[in-house]
Amino acid sequence: MNCLAGRSTTQRPDTVRTAERSTPRTSGHPGSGPSEIVCRAVGPLSSPAGVTELVLPHAGLWPRPCPSGAVGSCTRGTSADLTALRRAVRGNPVGTAPAPTDWRAHLRYRWLLGHQLVFCVWQLLARTMVVTTARTRPTAALVEQAVRLFDAYSLLLLYSGSCTPDRYASTVRVDMMAADPAFSGEWAADYRAIPTLLRRIRVTHPDTAAVTLTRAARFNHRVHMSVARRLVPDGVSLLKQASYSARGTTAAENSVFDDYFLVRRARVCEHTFTAQAIRRLLLVSDDIAAHGLHGSTGAPQPLVPADREAFDHIDRTAGELLGWLSEIFTTRKVLRSG
Repeated sequence: MNCLAGRSTTQRPDTVRTAERSTPRTSGHPGSGPSEIVCRAVGPLSSPAGVTELVLPHAGLWPRPCPSGAVGSCTRGTSADLTALRRAVRGNPVGTAPAPTDWRAHLRYRWLLGHQLVFCVWQLLARTMVVTTARTRPTAALVEQAVRLFDAYSLLLLYSGSCTPDRYASTVRVDMMAADPAFSGEWAADYRAIPTLLRRIRVTHPDTAAVTLTRAARFNHRVHMSVARRLVPDGVSLLKQASYSARGTTAAENSVFDDYFLVRRARVCEHTFTAQAIRRLLLVSDDIAAHGLHGSTGAPQPLVPADREAFDHIDRTAGELLGWLSEIFTTRKVLRSG
């Protein structure tokens, strides 16, 4: 996977946060041991909206049942976010946490916020694919869920990469270089399992799930490449520009990637995972309702002209897909399956 990676913070737009940590962050909340489960509520919305730290399980691990049950403090705020989200996905801006108005801040906001939500989608997609491989006959509903999670990933790529090449080069690309001259999406730990799981499904279910999921994954790849081609027309990634020799991703590189996107790794409860995902869904949906999926830049040209209709379909149904995604995060059915 080639990452469309950048960073944004709640600080002033031109502030670059340099990732210096060489080991992954694994601690819980202050005073907790590394094995304790993190339970925390999302904070109040700010105006303009900002992007906050995202606490995720380590790749391959899943959110745990909340030790406080269904009434822990980590559930506080999610109900109000869901109410606002239902309005936003219908195309009605909520307005309580508008996106930044300065174009630089807005670009960075979309970049970081969209990627944080992608990481949540990747964790659900990986879990869905793990369950699929374990089933002798995976249900059509399970396979369709994986397909729609690929589509949600595609939508978020379009959202995150909704800027011009010049603006990208003067903001996000500069920010990436400040974090590491060879910064790369290959350092994203949460994505790494997905291609492996897809290959496994091609072996375990070659005539059923594999066909549908391969088609969805290939379309997602073409969306990714279409956005990348618009943002970096010459195709020279930072990894190539730095003449970086591939040797496998290190823990330090995973940590640089996480630090850049304000991600911390810890054992989190299901409610905390859901609350964080719903908050980011609300902010993305509200931004799209107010400014459109592609902002003022328009949609990128598909890598394959025949994909034009599929691109337009994502644009038309963005609210519906984000609403569906909120249901998947809220019910957490996949996280408890297997």
